[in-house]
Amino acid sequence: KMLRDCLAWREANDVDAILDEPLDLEEFKTNARMYPASYHGRDVLGRPVYIERTGSAKFADLVKKLGHDGFVKMHLRAMEYQSRVLLPSASADAGRLVSKMCNVIDVGELSLYDTVSHSEVLAVLREIAQIDQDYYPENLGV
Repeated sequence: KMLRDCLAWREANDVDAILDEPLDLEEFKTNARMYPASYHGRDVLGRPVYIERTGSAKFADLVKKLGHDGFVKMHLRAMEYQSRVLLPSASADAGRLVSKMCNVIDVGELSLYDTVSHSEVLAVLREIAQIDQDYYPENLGV
């Protein structure tokens, strides 16, 4: 059932084509200033390292700029990039399956008030958390 649900969700949201869409470099840079996050090599287990400075993110500004669906799409693009580009590359380099990321989340300067006081931000973060739980459940390495 989970697999059928996942496949139906991927088809309904055209997830398989998300990396085929051209990336607007200027928009990417603008978004990165509001949501500082990037990939930085691999850890000692060969997992790709993702560093996110959540505490410095300007969630309300980014949701206002991209809209709810645009913010979700940005997240899906990152998840698909991890799944279809970074993890297969890490596996090939390691000569074994690498199926998890090493995620480093910096919450310094994070204001929960600023995050949860904006209902649109809370709504999009909840949806992303549900998507990750339902369709990318075993991606995070500990």
